[in-house]
Amino acid sequence: MAINFNKAEFVLSSVKAETFIRDGRPQVTFAGRSNVGKSSVINRLLGRKNFARVGATPGKTSQINYFRIDDKIYFTDLPGYGYAKVSKEERDRWGRLMERYFAEEGLITLGVLIVDARHKPTADDVTMCDWFKGTGCPVIVVANKLDKLKKSQVEPALQLVRETLELTEADILLPFSAEKGENADELREQATQQDAWDKMQSEVYKRKTGLSETVIMHMMADTTYMTGREAIEKGFADELIEDAEPVGIAASADGRSLFVRGKQFHLAPGMFAPDNIPTVDSEAAAPVEANKNKPENPGEEGGNSMTLEELRAKYPDEIAQAEAAARAAVDHTEAVNAAVQAERERMQEIDEVASLLDPADVREAKYGEKTCTAADLVMADAKKRAKQGKKFLSDLKDDADESNAEDVGATPPPAEEAEEDDDAKKTPEARMADARAKVSALFGKKEG
Repeated sequence: MAINFNKAEFVLSSVKAETFIRDGRPQVTFAGRSNVGKSSVINRLLGRKNFARVGATPGKTSQINYFRIDDKIYFTDLPGYGYAKVSKEERDRWGRLMERYFAEEGLITLGVLIVDARHKPTADDVTMCDWFKGTGCPVIVVANKLDKLKKSQVEPALQLVRETLELTEADILLPFSAEKGENADELREQATQQDAWDKMQSEVYKRKTGLSETVIMHMMADTTYMTGREAIEKGFADELIEDAEPVGIAASADGRSLFVRGKQFHLAPGMFAPDNIPTVDSEAAAPVEANKNKPENPGEEGGNSMTLEELRAKYPDEIAQAEAAARAAVDHTEAVNAAVQAERERMQEIDEVASLLDPADVREAKYGEKTCTAADLVMADAKKRAKQGKKFLSDLKDDADESNAEDVGATPPPAEEAEEDDDAKKTPEARMADARAKVSALFGKKEG
């Protein structure tokens, strides 16, 4: 799969399961303990400096952050585990969020477990690695911060990681440096290899059929065909449609129309049939049951001219169920789109005022534990400045009180200034006489 990693965009920060992205694109999920460098690794892979937020304080990533790459795959940055500098309430919230995320089958296509190459993997690292391998999800272990090790320390460190996580020769352990970019190209290649997707699919088939991974992979490579009966016998399928109850409702391939007992009607704009309803070729006749129910009025364009109200009156339960499911699907899509749009607008508004504010406050408002709007950020900055001004005035007053400046009298004027004041009171004639006397004295003469 050829992917342009320079074409990347932030999509969504999810804080609840309802906003998990489920659009069918592969999701490469980055996991690791706090401050191990998940965001730095993502930034290195995308060639960005601060695309995924990097912080010095562990546990700053408190949401599931989605980054869409070349409109083909997602990089998913998870909150770090092993965090300590957050409240118990916040840890519990993150824990519930992660439980929902990991429990939903099909979300994670490839796991990237990041560990610190300098240290032995923690018990949490072992748990995460075991979870990836236990669910059959392909996993790449990335030993980050390789640049902090001497060359003689690299191999012993990697061996310790492999032994602690009980990695086999088939498991991928990749030494990495987010700081220097070492093995970044290798990780990009591994993250986008079709083999990873194939392995995940083979694990699903292996659990259902009991066949070995080798056999499954050969069947996939050879594009194996089999009948429905053969698929049932081998465990690749659960049932045949012909063995099931007659289908009373189905959807067109594009999801824009519903067939109810052979009758077709079009859904309103923006509505689509739910995914769990069987589909039929819109050009073909309706589902199997439709062939058993000939039109009551054959002369009316094949009998498919019933209005929605007529369908609702004749098949109230089927129509109500279909409409409810379609509305739920539309509501979910609209909720996700609205959340994405709101987040983009919030970021844009903050960027418009960012130049006037403290960069640290801007980063906290965008990505911190308590994100806020641009208006809230500006108000908080004004309050902070007012508080600083009030403190300055208070300190100034305290300094003045401590100096006892009010008890100090005015300094008397110098003698010369006093003389000047006396001279100002004299007449011009008297001032001239004084001047002559001073001149005479200066030269040691007396006037005659």
